[in-house]
Amino acid sequence: MPKRVAVLELEVASLRKAVRGIQSKLGYQAVDIEAAPVQPSASPAEDESEEDSDASDVLTTEQPSHLRSLFQNDWLSADVGGQDEQLQDRRAKAVAHLLNTARETLQKLIPSKEDVFSMAKTASKWLDLVAAILAQPFGINSQQELIDSYDDMLKPDVDTMTLAAWLLDLAVTVQQEPEAHGSPATSLKRFHRGSDFCRAVSEAVETTLISHDRLLGTIKGLGMAMHLLRL
Repeated sequence: MPKRVAVLELEVASLRKAVRGIQSKLGYQAVDIEAAPVQPSASPAEDESEEDSDASDVLTTEQPSHLRSLFQNDWLSADVGGQDEQLQDRRAKAVAHLLNTARETLQKLIPSKEDVFSMAKTASKWLDLVAAILAQPFGINSQQELIDSYDDMLKPDVDTMTLAAWLLDLAVTVQQEPEAHGSPATSLKRFHRGSDFCRAVSEAVETTLISHDRLLGTIKGLGMAMHLLRL
């Protein structure tokens, strides 16, 4: 920038000198043209500052996407409290969605009420034994409780972990039915064998609940997992 200003000044001076020479040859009185005030040349530091300012403006208006994501990172936000609340809200919604999906999947496996009554006939002895030796949290402790809980398991707002534990207890009950009575085929008409029902319940619980750490890492989640281990 300083060099260009100096060259421009030299060219103006040369033109002024040439004009004066022509005027003197033609008999005109040379008029001294007052040079226009020239702005003081900026120092190199000021020039660099202006260039940096212009570049900054360009970056501000045309920031690449990776820079926007960098400087708009939640961790760099001053409103830490607000970000924490938003994060907690998103997590709560995600957990609620997973539980709702699991509930819908598990309720499709609930047998008819008549089938549950039939299966519950063999549940009395082993449920009493399990309750006495190895009590399970959030589990069924009696034959009557297994039957009475049936209607609650069909409700749209039933607790998903409670539903899963109930189905797992029911699956264990199916395993206790003697094959000689033909009960695995007659009690569960939708399944070829009782073992198919047990496998369907086990796979559904593992897929919709056990595979998600957020769901398993709760008291009810751990209690439900103990029912799965028993199956």
